[in-house]
Amino acid sequence: MFNFLLECFDEVNIIDSLATQEIRGEEKTDIELGKSPHYWREIKNSKSSSYYYDLRKSYNNLLRKYNLDTIKLELRDLLVAKFQSLIGGSRDVE
Repeated sequence: MFNFLLECFDEVNIIDSLATQEIRGEEKTDIELGKSPHYWREIKNSKSSSYYYDLRKSYNNLLRKYNLDTIKLELRDLLVAKFQSLIGGSRDVE
């Protein structure tokens, strides 16, 4: 059940503050587009699921490249730690 929660959490876009002057061209446009939930909804409804998930993976890699995912990673770690403390030990959670 907790793994399902993490899968849902991984689908959420949480993006650090963006200093756009450091990012140029197509990557900047991609990051700006990806901020919108409407963009992702439109892609999900109009394209194949493999296209959607490939695009999400590419977007997450782009966020990682510019260290724009640190808040999300910290929140994810806190969720896992809280879950482990509530169940009284460590379980295999990724």
